Amino acid sequence: MLRSSDIMVVVTLGWLGCCAPPASAGTIWQWTHQAEGEGWANVYDGGPVRYDSEATLGPDDDHMSFVAADNTRPGSFGASYGTGGISRVYTDGDQLMLHVFFSTSYTASSHIAADRTGGEGHGWMTSVVEFVAPADDLLWSLTWFGGQSPGFSGSTHLLVENVSQSTVLLDVLTRTQGDMVLHAERGDLVRVSLDISGEGSFPAASPGGPAYYVDVVNEFTVPEVDAVGLLMMGVALIGARRRKAQSW
Repeated sequence: MLRSSDIMVVVTLGWLGCCAPPASAGTIWQWTHQAEGEGWANVYDGGPVRYDSEATLGPDDDHMSFVAADNTRPGSFGASYGTGGISRVYTDGDQLMLHVFFSTSYTASSHIAADRTGGEGHGWMTSVVEFVAPADDLLWSLTWFGGQSPGFSGSTHLLVENVSQSTVLLDVLTRTQGDMVLHAERGDLVRVSLDISGEGSFPAASPGGPAYYVDVVNEFTVPEVDAVGLLMMGVALIGARRRKAQSW
């Protein structure tokens, strides 16, 4: 049975957890972004191959995108091939997110009057983000989706390093996701690198929408002192008081 002093501890800690603003260990504000990509696309209609390339303009450029697109004659049932990618950095105080997307794909309608020329394309892109850890250890959420159709192939390499400690935190070539802890010390330089390439071809007289694509999101957040931690501390304090009372 809880005594009045125990109830006071729980109520006080609960009030702090509900009403006090969360205490953040720091802000992720020192970062750089370097990304570039290029690709080409062609539908088999006798027209020219389409090319595009792009790169970040400087270390504080938070966005890079490119797209090479080729289409058949204008109309509702045209065929198209596209190769493109995006690398984007988002920051919000104690959170930094890197979103990288790449796709090379062919699209044609199944309608009887559709253009079904077939097509092909190829592309590649790189994305490197470095940031200074503002706290010891960061919450790390990784989401990675992708797909590959027959006639298409590609590769994606994700490398996450603690440059200051000369340690590799993640080195993968396949889809993965999960919530983790990025082990670092305040002031460590962390580097996230992505290298992606993909290509494909699709025959004429075939409807469909095959592709090689990859969508990767890395999100890093400075931990906060939350209500759960305060309540756990209260439970431990109550237990310690009870053990002391029983020893009397």
